[in-house]
Amino acid sequence: MEMLDKYIEELEKDLGIERFSLDEKTLMVPGIKGKWLSKMAKHKKEQKNYERLLTDAKAKLFKEYETNSDIAYTKATLDKLILGEDIIVKIYSNINAERSLVEFCEKALSITSSMTYDIKNIIEWSKLELT
Repeated sequence: MEMLDKYIEELEKDLGIERFSLDEKTLMVPGIKGKWLSKMAKHKKEQKNYERLLTDAKAKLFKEYETNSDIAYTKATLDKLILGEDIIVKIYSNINAERSLVEFCEKALSITSSMTYDIKNIIEWSKLELT
C-alpha cells in the first residue's frame, strides 16, 4: 500500500521535534493538524464514493443475472455469485484501502493534537535544566 507508506513517512517528519526549533514547530502544529484532517476527510469521501459504486454495481449485476439466466436465484445465492465478480472484488479492495487510510489519518490527527503538550513539556524540561 504505497499511500500508507507515504503517509507514515510524512507523519514521522511531522512528529520530529528538535530542541532548537521548538518555536518553529509550535507554529507549525495547527497546519499539521489541518493537513491530517483534510486527508482524513478526503479518504472518507472516497470511501463513501466506493460504497455508492458498490451498491450500483451490485444492483446492475443482480439485474444481469436475473435477466440473462434461465434459473431463478434466491437473493442469498445472487449475493454469493456477485461477490466473486472482479468488479465487486476490486471495489471491496478499494473500500478496505480507504478505510485503512481513514483510520491512519484519525490516529495521526490524534497524535498531532497532543504535540502542543509534548512541546510544552520539552520547554518546561529545558527550563529545569537551565536552573
